[in-house]
Amino acid sequence: MLGHGELRRRFEQAEAGGEQPAVATQLITFPERDFTEFAVCTRDRPGLFARLSGVLAAHGMNILAARIDTSRDDVALDAFRVSHEAGDDAVDRDRWERVERTLREVLSGARDVEALVAGSSRPSVLTKQRRPVPTRVEFHNDVSAAYTVVDVYAADRVGLLFTITNCLYHLWVQIHLAKITTMVNEVLDVFYVTDAEGRKLEDPGHLARIREELVRALSPAPAPAASEPVRVASTA
Repeated sequence: MLGHGELRRRFEQAEAGGEQPAVATQLITFPERDFTEFAVCTRDRPGLFARLSGVLAAHGMNILAARIDTSRDDVALDAFRVSHEAGDDAVDRDRWERVERTLREVLSGARDVEALVAGSSRPSVLTKQRRPVPTRVEFHNDVSAAYTVVDVYAADRVGLLFTITNCLYHLWVQIHLAKITTMVNEVLDVFYVTDAEGRKLEDPGHLARIREELVRALSPAPAPAASEPVRVASTA
């Protein structure tokens, strides 16, 4: 990506120095546009985009846009635009240092990103929707010669991108490019994807399962009935 050459060089220096995991980050604030760009350069791996999205979600960051790129030598450069919500300290350097520490812990395997996101849920202004927004998933195999394009329309909320990308990761779907567009309280996330072998997704049964799992993951969990106690599964 243009403008990220220095970030790539810092990653190469970290990797050459034996840093584990080798990661370089860049933070640029745009106060006049009400967003901060957080870019990460590291060695690519399955589920990387989901892990990065999850770390941001765990820290309450609302992702407005994302760009991902992987070089031929498997170096990933992912950039996220994070909104400055009312009362949000998105430009607080201390907060972003905590984000980076968490990121390194997740990439090293010291912390599980799914548990991290589940344990950090907090109320968000994005949960107060003006109207219900149904989830829609569409597939296009005539847009790109190399990739299947997946369009996901859903209600905006903190953690939305992680929910989608983590679901795709568990379905063995590889994300090669992502485009996020926010329209008031609705988001259109577009993903250029392949299967684990790098092939387009064309089997109708497979596509139906992906749609079913995405809609399920993005559907709000029903609240337990007031007359019934919530049962916790035994670990014995």
